[in-house]
Amino acid sequence: MSNSIVVLQARTSSSRLPAKVLLPIRGIPLVVLAAKRAGNTGRKVIVVTSKEYSDDELVATLASHQIEYFRGDLNNVLKRVVDAISDYDDETLVFRLTADNV
Repeated sequence: MSNSIVVLQARTSSSRLPAKVLLPIRGIPLVVLAAKRAGNTGRKVIVVTSKEYSDDELVATLASHQIEYFRGDLNNVLKRVVDAISDYDDETLVFRLTADNV
């Protein structure tokens, strides 16, 4: 499925439950579980997060699980997603998911 991609939004700066995406479910961080479930479709998965230091632990977790990620603007999610997929053809189907909703 080279003409489609899953973009998984994640950040750790939630005000209601900070670092929610890193909380474990049966020992697996939520973001990792979400990425693996999204990837079981055969589509490429990219986790998009911010460049802020608050997301450094998230990026380290993704890297340790060999999950591709992109870092962009914290406050402008649309820009973050658009920047993450800028190298893809305009005909590429983009499935946007959130990492806190497995």
